[in-house]
Amino acid sequence: ANTTSNLKRSQVECDTLEQIKKKYEYDIMVKDNPLYQEDIDIVMNILYDTLNCTKQTIRVDSEDKPKKVVIERLKELNYESILYSIRKYREATDRIISPIQYMLTVLYEAATGQFSLDIQNEVSYNMKNRNLSE
Repeated sequence: ANTTSNLKRSQVECDTLEQIKKKYEYDIMVKDNPLYQEDIDIVMNILYDTLNCTKQTIRVDSEDKPKKVVIERLKELNYESILYSIRKYREATDRIISPIQYMLTVLYEAATGQFSLDIQNEVSYNMKNRNLSE
């Protein structure tokens, strides 16, 4: 039975794990962030599973979204947005019931611009506080 499921998966596999790691600069990411290697590996596996999903919809942020939309968003991720997502996951203080779903949502949101918006907000906040302390 396991061989059959592996055969089915390989027949529909669009992106191999090696291709995904290369696209998202896995080796550089791990070299630059060795303490995050386990998290980076988990993200690579989430990306692999999601990019090769056979379902028509993928659940993101408690909502079923068209597979094509989710995949296109995830393909927009890069080195910085993946590390941002890992940091956001690590900063979560509430109990996470479904860690893989949660991380997929964080990755999806990072690809939609959340990463850039957070950076802009942090810069504005720091500038405002710096001006107040002068």
